Amino acid sequence: MKKTIIVIHLIFISLTFSSFSQSLVNKTTVRQIASGVKHYHVTLSEKPWNLNVLEIDLTNSLIHMETSTANDNIVGNERTSSQAIRKNKEGHEVIGAINGDFYNPENGLIIGQQVINGEFLKSEQSSNWSEIAFTENNAPLIGRFSFTGSVKWKDKTNTLHGVNSTRYTDHLVMYNHFFGNSTSTNQWGYEVLLKPVQPWIVNDTVKCVVLSVENRIGNMKISEGNVVLSGHGTSETFFSNLSLNDTVSIFAGLTAGKNKITQLISGFPKIVKEGKNYASEGYKEEGGSKTFDIERHPRTAVGFNEDKTKFFMFVVDGRQTISIGMSLQELADAMIEFGVYEGINLDGGGSSTMVVKNKIVNSPSDLSERAVANSLLVVSAEQMEIDKVTLTPDTVVTDLTKPIQFYFTSFDKYGYEQSYKFSDASTFITDPLIGSFTNNVFTPLNTGTTKLISSFSDVADTATINVEYYEGEKIISSMEKIDDWYISGKDIDTLKSNVNVSTFTKSEGEGCVELNYYFTYKTGVTNFAYINTDIPIYGVPESIKIDGLSDGLKHTLAFFVTDENGEEFGFLCDNTMTESIEFETFTAKLTNPIKTVGTSKFYFPIRIKKIAIALNSSKTVDAIYRGTIYLDNLRIKYPNDPTSLETNYIPSKFQLQQNYPNPFNPCTTIEYSFPHSELGSSDPISVSLIVYDILGHEVSTLVNEKQNPGSYKVEFNGKNLATGIYFYRLKVGNIVDSKRMILLK
Repeated sequence: MKKTIIVIHLIFISLTFSSFSQSLVNKTTVRQIASGVKHYHVTLSEKPWNLNVLEIDLTNSLIHMETSTANDNIVGNERTSSQAIRKNKEGHEVIGAINGDFYNPENGLIIGQQVINGEFLKSEQSSNWSEIAFTENNAPLIGRFSFTGSVKWKDKTNTLHGVNSTRYTDHLVMYNHFFGNSTSTNQWGYEVLLKPVQPWIVNDTVKCVVLSVENRIGNMKISEGNVVLSGHGTSETFFSNLSLNDTVSIFAGLTAGKNKITQLISGFPKIVKEGKNYASEGYKEEGGSKTFDIERHPRTAVGFNEDKTKFFMFVVDGRQTISIGMSLQELADAMIEFGVYEGINLDGGGSSTMVVKNKIVNSPSDLSERAVANSLLVVSAEQMEIDKVTLTPDTVVTDLTKPIQFYFTSFDKYGYEQSYKFSDASTFITDPLIGSFTNNVFTPLNTGTTKLISSFSDVADTATINVEYYEGEKIISSMEKIDDWYISGKDIDTLKSNVNVSTFTKSEGEGCVELNYYFTYKTGVTNFAYINTDIPIYGVPESIKIDGLSDGLKHTLAFFVTDENGEEFGFLCDNTMTESIEFETFTAKLTNPIKTVGTSKFYFPIRIKKIAIALNSSKTVDAIYRGTIYLDNLRIKYPNDPTSLETNYIPSKFQLQQNYPNPFNPCTTIEYSFPHSELGSSDPISVSLIVYDILGHEVSTLVNEKQNPGSYKVEFNGKNLATGIYFYRLKVGNIVDSKRMILLK
């Protein structure tokens, strides 16, 4: 459906990346995706590079950063897009996300530390890799932070050695819900179940109440919202005389000064320091091979500007023809150009993924999104009010046998799709005599036109539904005028190929289209000749037919059409050309269309745009092939539907339809309908339908009788008339209407 959804603040700007050598930027688009968040898409030709960037205004009160983990567990894998969608809820919309830390591919355990909403997912007593953290005020920090912790009860204090880590000899470890349902410890220890009485936050003390105590049992259950302290050896003595309902104070912190941390995710290495490229120094300080620095790969990175008001998330594609990836040096340069003052690299390669409004916007190198261990999220509290709704299709033709599936889509003010459905909207049919609408499907009942209207809040959209009935086979082009056709092709010589009208070889009438083709065969190439036209088709035909005469080779025919919104589809004929003596008929059923765009949906009405001929040959490389093909009598066939006419439907209004086809040669169909008389009587009414020429002279009386209220159609044959403009005038009782039609021979 090609509809203008909304003005989306799409701006084309030109950037010069000085450190990338010469003007490599082809185009940068920037789109506002929420209050305080912009999405940049940068394409650079000479490498090539494909870069996506999110710019987040950290001063915006509606925006904050969060980290997430696969399936809310310390181990496992989950796609970034799935993590983002899973975290969506009212007033908490994940509008952007990228993959996070490096991880063990066997179990999904992250390499570094992570904090989620003030709680540790995983701690490290000594961190060698850079980490990005956010304070309770949404301020970013980059550093290499080590875990520090303690537990205090009455006048006793014990070191807290880690969170969700292995309990070693004499260690005291805290386990929370991220670890699982139980601690997985052996019986050689003392374990306490605690309920926190305030939210968790790193570098702050949290008081907890003792719920239960177990000694020498192990594998204590971790009930929802609670934590377990598990001590071994010397740490066991800390719990001596601990009783139910006692208060224990827990400090879980990081060497990050006095900053209270709510979010943290690890990366490697630091590549921008104080606005300078620090890639080489960073990987040397944090470990790793030189190749990791200089080789080009897909990359993910984050950073912030000097005053910490803006945060940036970067994903560059790699290992593909559209983008070769970046070295750490190149990535750092790109980040600096965007204003990054401090920045770190995250996991890359096939993990590199950026999600915007629940959709992947980059091109992952695995050709599909990889499941990863954790992600970094941009969360908005903005109320995304619906600014527009659309119905698909917006105009459609059907017959009495074919229900139509409709689709309801809602968009916010930034032009992004929202999750509302038909069930959330108010939807109705304006003329229920024409059809009904249930479970997103319109079911036709009678011929005519009706509207489908769907509204949500204060916005609405309308779709037009035409239920038409035609039967039999109709010629839509006698193919006797060259003005209606022109040639193009693929891998043929269009200067030496042409179309003409042949008056000697034809299936019927006065002539047919003659295609003379010329091409040189190359290995692995299919040579196509296209005979182009533009013919509107009315109603819902079941097939397109044409007569053809080959030059003895097995050429293949297909018809290409556009539907009501201009999307192109192909239909292959069910037989190949072989006959070089007599014309044969080729039929393409209008089912299972070949999509030229993968997301397209096919709807009637259609227009025939071209006849495609896949030219056969003996396929000798560099050999020249030429020949002639004749095509005649293009027509369509409508399905016979005896049940559709067995109806006592009385039209709700007087209506004179446009003749079909128009222009025509020499036959066309005129349809009309009328309801009860003005007095409400169902008695027969005087009806006349007369054709006039452009001077007003009567040329044919098609109807002159009394008819019962209902729908009618009449054939008009202009074989004895000259090319020109004609008018047909319908009079039913005192009601008169007329329309123009064109006879084109």
